[in-house]
Amino acid sequence: YGTDMHRARIRTTGTPWLSLSSTSGAVNAGSWQDINVSFSSAGLDNGVYTSFLTLMTNDPLNPSLAISCNMVVSGSPEINLSASCIHFGDVLQWNDAVDSLVITNTGCAPLIIYDIQNSAGVFLLSPVAQTIQPDQTGYISVTFSPVADSFYADTAIIITSAGDTAICMTGNGLLAPAIFIDPPVFIFNITQCNPGNTDTLIIENIGGSVLNYSIAGNSIEVLSLTYGVDLITEYPNTINAINQYFTDYNLTEINTTDPATLQTALAGKNILLIPEQESGSPSVFTSFASVLQTFVNSGGTVIFTGTGANSQCVFNTGLFSGNYYTNASTYTLTIAVPGHPLLDQVTTPLTGQNATFCYNITNTDATTVVAYSSYDIVTFRTIGIGKAIYIAFDFYAYDNNAAHIIANAIQWGAGNALPEWLTLSSFTGSITSGNSNAVILTINDSLLSEGTYYTNITINSNDILSPVTIIPCSVTITTIPVFNPSINTSGTMHTYDTIWFDAIAPYAESWIWDFGDGTSDSSASPYHIYSVADTFIVSLTVENSYGCIGYADTTVIITDGVSINNSIADFECNIFPNPNNGEIVVEIKNAQHGEINIMIYDVQGNEVYNDKLLNPKSMKHFISTDGLACGVYNIQIQVNNDKIIRKIIKN
Repeated sequence: YGTDMHRARIRTTGTPWLSLSSTSGAVNAGSWQDINVSFSSAGLDNGVYTSFLTLMTNDPLNPSLAISCNMVVSGSPEINLSASCIHFGDVLQWNDAVDSLVITNTGCAPLIIYDIQNSAGVFLLSPVAQTIQPDQTGYISVTFSPVADSFYADTAIIITSAGDTAICMTGNGLLAPAIFIDPPVFIFNITQCNPGNTDTLIIENIGGSVLNYSIAGNSIEVLSLTYGVDLITEYPNTINAINQYFTDYNLTEINTTDPATLQTALAGKNILLIPEQESGSPSVFTSFASVLQTFVNSGGTVIFTGTGANSQCVFNTGLFSGNYYTNASTYTLTIAVPGHPLLDQVTTPLTGQNATFCYNITNTDATTVVAYSSYDIVTFRTIGIGKAIYIAFDFYAYDNNAAHIIANAIQWGAGNALPEWLTLSSFTGSITSGNSNAVILTINDSLLSEGTYYTNITINSNDILSPVTIIPCSVTITTIPVFNPSINTSGTMHTYDTIWFDAIAPYAESWIWDFGDGTSDSSASPYHIYSVADTFIVSLTVENSYGCIGYADTTVIITDGVSINNSIADFECNIFPNPNNGEIVVEIKNAQHGEINIMIYDVQGNEVYNDKLLNPKSMKHFISTDGLACGVYNIQIQVNNDKIIRKIIKN
């Protein structure tokens, strides 16, 4: 053996759990050097671990030596929680509050969570089973959903391979607001003489907390989701394309991944615009699904622009089903539904733009308006009373046709905006428990021609059970002929003469006459007898089935006629009482002997009484008028060749 200095170098095999205090050195003849070998089980599961150290030296007989290294790891998992209690504070009834618990495995073996058990159903923990490796973390989501005005407390037991661990949970439920609408429907019937163009909507809070509401107005309200969007080129181009042909809308932008925040922002909006998703996460849109579906079902419209590689952001909302097919850039596109509102002012040829992301949409109720082959370029679905629209252009570049289509989508999609003929006195409000607000509806009927019009009044509120309230509203405009009545008269204008009045009033259904002497009538063509000479103003009021009221008047001048007690024959005749209530007396004096005929006629000339008497020179004759209707009659008394005609009145 030599007496020279011995040089050596030690090489490990790249094993992370094995380390050396020194990896090279020199040892003089007859000497030695200690090298510490360290074994670390950090982050390792239980088990046997094997490796080698290679000692390389200048010993000519043993230039390389292999040294076996073995380690047996035997340990247990250890659980560590980020908190021992979760306190939710005040949460409205029927709402969800979510918190999370971080679980760390600080042990050496996998931590297995077998189950999580709790008793109160208002607290939901998930997932209930998972495995966490050493030095790794996991999460448990805790959701608090109170159902009453009450304080809630519960304990959850986490059953794991490291033993059972308890966490406490508390929360305070508050009564939620609840909206009540009166009336639930509006029906207006309007004519020029019965405007009826205002009514009152009562919004009442019958719940326990403040009710916040907003009503979709006459303007188109657009909310744009800018999360995951190219804000440098594609998004500005999208807005510019809309504005190229349509600007009568209000734009609000929001960048959020929180469904509750998005739901709040959608209150009072007609349209949600979701531009191309370049960096958005599909899982975020999965969480948006319920909010978007409720928005569309309640009358809102969601417009997606072309999204390619991230197409699951579109499909995860549940508004469309299908898959991405191809980029139809520069391809000739086919108009599948000519004349559709989405194609207003669109001309042919219609060409795919730079990045036109064509889909295969599989919903059976989807309508393809523009296609490439059998695939979707512009497609919509009607969902509930709202719409979902897909437009394949991402607007990195666009032409006039693409600009027309998205501008048309904003106008056509604004289904829950109020028409210009309906205005409201207010659109938003907050109502404390037990109180109400009044909103005045006004129909601008000057903007409408004859016909029936329909719309819906959409109210969004924080009532979790009824977040959207739809109130149908109809307006019927009826044009009727000009309603100007007039009066015709006939008959002699003398006292005790019968004067006929006739109302010239087409479409009239009721008549009220005032003859100017304290008497009236309600027939269409009455007659009247004046007992005194004077000038009288006769007025007429008529009404038709539409509630239109017309007025007319005329002047009648009554002069004295022949007195019913003056004689025009060779005998005297008195008739009394006149008017009578059932009997009259005819008194004749100084008449020649002969036959006396007494006859009574109604105003139509019909004989209603006839009697013949032998005439002494003077007599009284009693006549019962009980069988006669009230009115005016003519009585004729004839003695030989002389006769007298008088008018009598039966009351």
